[in-house]
Amino acid sequence: MSVHPARSALDDRIARLRQLAHADTRLEGVLLYGSWTVGEADAHSDIEAYFYIHDDHLADFDGPAFLARLAPLQLAYTNMYGILAVVFDDLMRGEFHLTPAGPGIDEVPTWRGMVHLPRPDDAVLLDRTGRLTQAARQLATFQPPEPVTTAQQLTNELTN
Repeated sequence: MSVHPARSALDDRIARLRQLAHADTRLEGVLLYGSWTVGEADAHSDIEAYFYIHDDHLADFDGPAFLARLAPLQLAYTNMYGILAVVFDDLMRGEFHLTPAGPGIDEVPTWRGMVHLPRPDDAVLLDRTGRLTQAARQLATFQPPEPVTTAQQLTNELTN
């Protein structure tokens, strides 16, 4: 993937995340999603990822401590959806799902119509077993969302 000047900070952060993930044996896989994975990232983009943690290490994985090694944190909290939301010292925002690897990776193919990963091999930063890459490749072909279900979901979220 070529580095666009406006995206260099995000590209650098993702490269560092890949390094840290490979060094942490508690992680089975890391999957990026969002603007970077579909080639739409710009200088204001955030970083979004699923951390698939070996099931027996879920309790001892400290997400904020791990992410503080990526870059200093100004804010870290678990939002109302159970997602670890952070703001790094350079004001880049991030969302990180800390998920048990067993059921979490199995769920990835069910995202068809909601998540599109045109380059799934780029989106997978770590895959110790091959399961995550296989699951992510099922999202490579764009499938438009079902209109009625999508409209109802968006209406529900707006109402909430």
